[in-house]
Amino acid sequence: RGVSQSLGHHVVNDSLRDWVLHNRDEDDSFESTPYDVAITGDYNIGGDAWSSRVLMEEIGLRVIAQWSGDGSMP
Repeated sequence: RGVSQSLGHHVVNDSLRDWVLHNRDEDDSFESTPYDVAITGDYNIGGDAWSSRVLMEEIGLRVIAQWSGDGSMP
């Protein structure tokens, strides 16, 4: 089976589900709104992920998470 971008997306999605979301804190103080969005998978070429976030907030969306292609976890 050859290498594909889609396969890479599946590997990352499965890893996030299994290792990040599964191991989250049990803090239930977060209050969601109908305007919550999470930005995932932006490659942040030239810092465009930051300007995308600003634009979303300016139109009234609440960015609750941002994970760019150049991101990492400790």
